Amino acid sequence: MNIYFHLQSSKDYVENTIHRDPVLYAGLVYLTPDIEEKYGTSLYDENHNLAKQIPNIYNSLVAYDASTLHGPSGFVDNRLTLTFFINKLEII
Repeated sequence: MNIYFHLQSSKDYVENTIHRDPVLYAGLVYLTPDIEEKYGTSLYDENHNLAKQIPNIYNSLVAYDASTLHGPSGFVDNRLTLTFFINKLEII
């Protein structure tokens, strides 16, 4: 598992941020209070159509299959998240 803090700026805007991550699962925790909920995470179907928009709610965790197309729902200054990637699950 890898974990990173990510601080987003509105200057980080990129035209197409829809992607997959090369791990099993991915997710994040929204760490900035008072960010509009519309700046959450969007999940897409195979045709890049919006399938689900997850709101940015302070101190909430979002996790998903990393092969699902996803990306930020928008760009805003000072959006801090704790982003994580799970590479392997093992039951011992």
